[in-house]
Amino acid sequence: PAGGDLRKLVAAAPEGKPLRLEFLRRDAAGVSVLQGTRLADPKRRGDEPLLVLVSTSLALVRGRPVNLSIYISFDDPADWEWLQLATRRWLEQIQRLNQ
Repeated sequence: PAGGDLRKLVAAAPEGKPLRLEFLRRDAAGVSVLQGTRLADPKRRGDEPLLVLVSTSLALVRGRPVNLSIYISFDDPADWEWLQLATRRWLEQIQRLNQ
């Protein structure tokens, strides 16, 4: 979905419930999942919820499992694009380590 629609989807979810948004990788060598959630933040003003995006990747690095995560506030669609790009770069680096 487009970044704006995706932000509305995450904002409408129940507080604390993670939503699986996309698989960036799902094969025998690893899995990478992008999720979003809405969190309660008493310090925020107004009706604007705190939206968080999380990338979680589990991959093999030279035969050993490694868990990598990236967290970012979801303030605009560029945050979603950045998370996808950063996760893909990590996965590319892991593939290079395994060669």
